[in-house]
Amino acid sequence: MSRSDNCSAAITVPPVVSLSDKEACLVDHFGAKGSRLAQLYQAGFPVPPAFLVSVDALSPLLIGKRIREVLQTLGTQTIPAEKALRIHSEMLVDEILVAPFPTELLSLMSSRLNELGCIAVRSSALREDGFQRSGAGQYETVLGVSCEQDLVIASRRIVASQYSLNVLQYWGEPIFLNGGMAVILQKMVPAIASGVIFTRDPVTQKEDILVIEACFGLGTSVVQGRSIAQRTYIKRNTCEIVSQELRMQTQKDYFDEIRGTVIIQELNNKESTPAISHSDIISLVEMACEAENYIGVPLDIEWAIDQNELYLLQARPITGILEGKI
Repeated sequence: MSRSDNCSAAITVPPVVSLSDKEACLVDHFGAKGSRLAQLYQAGFPVPPAFLVSVDALSPLLIGKRIREVLQTLGTQTIPAEKALRIHSEMLVDEILVAPFPTELLSLMSSRLNELGCIAVRSSALREDGFQRSGAGQYETVLGVSCEQDLVIASRRIVASQYSLNVLQYWGEPIFLNGGMAVILQKMVPAIASGVIFTRDPVTQKEDILVIEACFGLGTSVVQGRSIAQRTYIKRNTCEIVSQELRMQTQKDYFDEIRGTVIIQELNNKESTPAISHSDIISLVEMACEAENYIGVPLDIEWAIDQNELYLLQARPITGILEGKI
């Protein structure tokens, strides 16, 4: 596979695009996370079908009078003390969560939702998943969205999350520099296992070692601190397991396709068993190395496996390794 050039920014950009559309490559409109998914999808990687909603299309959520007043006040200032910042953050988030949703945009998004069925709604902020800093885990993701009402709620939550206290403190710069938010509407994967794979050891930075973190079901149990991911270290060229840290998982989150919702299941495991097989490990390593070669930098890749397929859900540069090299 060879990496294609970004699309020209001179073209007219629709408010909602498919990953297969050339406009989806435009970082300034759809953020690095969304545009990188489009590049990988167009190159043949196993990315679930998805649509991207542009920053401009979602900007009407930010035109409320109180929102504009707060942003104008903070736009020329450095980040204030935490107490004042918390007050401004809560005001912005609260206003966005009840902001009128653009009618024409909702019609477009609902049509795409009907095409995909149940979806995961993901952030793609303009500053997110960059080469120097990623903002990983700072923004909202909403799983199991299957109706128009939940789609509106999820989209508002994700747009509002760019002004959460954690995000503002993470970037530590004037609020106006947060740039804007695009949204990814990605077909939900009913994962039996999921996790991340690093194409370099993010701690030692060894190039010949890949690290896989995995859990049973969806990754939400790990993200929310209810489970600890298993960790496997693998040699790049041979797929030999160097070491493996297995942990007993007491809960599994899974997507119920019939009910269209995420279910928490209690597990009665009496011993630690691998969440993925060795053949899964080989497939993950092969996919991750190909993606790294295609994008051209070490990657942190979120993945999921259903009953039959391996999927690449998102990919970002490993910023610690890239620091000072870009």
